[in-house]
Amino acid sequence: MDLEVFSDPIWGLGGKAGITSADLDAAARYDEALVKPALLIADSVTLRTWREDMRRAEIIDANIVQLSIPFAAQVRGVVARHSAREMSFLGVSEDLRLKLKRALDMYDGEDHNAGLDERFLREEAAVEFARLVYGVHRSQYESLASPGLDSLSAAGVLRVDPWDDRELRSWVQAAWDQDNTSFDYGWQKMVDALDNGAAALLLDHGIGERLASTDRRIDYPSVQTLSNAVELLQMLDGLADAALDEILDIRKELAPYLGPFRGFLLSHASGMDLDPAAPLAERRRQAGITWEANVAPAVRELKAKVSSSKFLANLAHVAADGSEVAIGIGLGLATTLTSGVIGFTALAGLGTAALPTVVKATARTLGARKAVRTDSAYFIYDVERRLRRSRRS
Repeated sequence: MDLEVFSDPIWGLGGKAGITSADLDAAARYDEALVKPALLIADSVTLRTWREDMRRAEIIDANIVQLSIPFAAQVRGVVARHSAREMSFLGVSEDLRLKLKRALDMYDGEDHNAGLDERFLREEAAVEFARLVYGVHRSQYESLASPGLDSLSAAGVLRVDPWDDRELRSWVQAAWDQDNTSFDYGWQKMVDALDNGAAALLLDHGIGERLASTDRRIDYPSVQTLSNAVELLQMLDGLADAALDEILDIRKELAPYLGPFRGFLLSHASGMDLDPAAPLAERRRQAGITWEANVAPAVRELKAKVSSSKFLANLAHVAADGSEVAIGIGLGLATTLTSGVIGFTALAGLGTAALPTVVKATARTLGARKAVRTDSAYFIYDVERRLRRSRRS
């Protein structure tokens, strides 16, 4: 299954008020939390996130310092506003503001044309201001980055796109689009995907909340089922704390069980009747009830099966049915093979007499495990087991 995920971390984290520049790194974590369950649900994932548009905006704003007229206008605005908050954000001291004011007074003239005078651009104060502005935007660009998502993109597992994927025709046009048309362009692209897209679609809760407040019908069963599936997957013990590369490793190692697992998960997700307009907390409570009622019992049953199918239990059973020598060897192996793994070290010095007992016990164990692994809930059981183990290591 191909899955397209639309995300707006800024609204999802802070609602209409958004988030502050000090919290920008939370936007990457927000997207990562969306991608983790998506990687377990779908074969390929495309993430369309407003976070990438924000990163593009930082590039655009940083490059404004290379455009003399917009740069001079920015200097003029900082000097005229004399805002303590703005100056603190940019790192502009009062001494630097006064130097910038003197430079403007010297080169601006009645036509405010300092940006056309190379002498102004070479002024030490202007150069320092450009360095500060560029540094702020570079820092914010880096705060919005996700090395984990970048590595998944490099591995070909994930594609990450901005909402506005139009080509940049110029820095000036790009800046105008970013301020005026980019969000609407991306929003319309999402609406078109709802109506005409071939891929499965997942919307983050911030987008869902805004769609629910419009007059647009959004209760598409497929979108709701995938949203429910994500809510269920987020109940997995350890998923929230797992690194993205751990999820990728799990996906590779447990590939044979992904098909039954997805069917198991989606069958329960499709039966969840969650109101998309309900508060996020209520939807998560309902997901928790579904997990405890339907998913958790299946996983607990699997754990009981696995516990009753341990290697040593089979080893003792086989040894009891064999010769006296086999019994002795079987009991002797009990303390060595507690992991259920047969290795050369464990068999060293025991001779070929031990092999029939070991082979029979292994066959019984693997047979029991094979039966367990055909269960559609096995993936959930093994993911939780692996994540718990990784936290202990």
